[in-house]
Amino acid sequence: MICIDQVTKKYTDITAVNDVSLKIQKGHIYGLLGPNGAGKTTLINILCGLLPATSGKITIGNYNIIIYTTHYIEKAETLCNRIAIIDHGKIIAEGTNEELKTLVKDKSRYIIPMQKEYPVNTIPLLQLQGILHIEQKENKIFIDNETGVNKISRIIIQLSEQDIHVSNVEMDVPNLEMVFLTLTGRKLRD
Repeated sequence: MICIDQVTKKYTDITAVNDVSLKIQKGHIYGLLGPNGAGKTTLINILCGLLPATSGKITIGNYNIIIYTTHYIEKAETLCNRIAIIDHGKIIAEGTNEELKTLVKDKSRYIIPMQKEYPVNTIPLLQLQGILHIEQKENKIFIDNETGVNKISRIIIQLSEQDIHVSNVEMDVPNLEMVFLTLTGRKLRD
């Protein structure tokens, strides 16, 4: 087992790792998910003895344990038994993929495919009650909203006013991207 107890790493005016505590069980592949600059590599370097911690304690047992650092959500979801979401040097959530998804059980996502890529004015859509985030990728619109707030008819009206024809709406279940967005207020950046 690896025990990380209140580990902090400070540079002159930057706190790279901020009071991190984790327990990693034998045989687990443990994911550190966070954007560049979140503190993942600094924490790994402290674990490997390449950097001294400013404070805190690390205990490492005699086990072959893989710690996987990434800013690719799909990799963390697929490979890791447990995941810690780290941002600005601080662990903001930790658990299995399913445990983390329960943090956003009150959120859902509409996926609206378009026949071709149109520029979408998101301002009127974001003004609808319960709409949390909108993103357009190629010929799809992704709309995160509060569960129980059925705004699909208003969304379709808003899109049709922009001459965007909606023939299909898919509903997506919570995922780690939604968890990260909810906890940090922004998308996972490269």
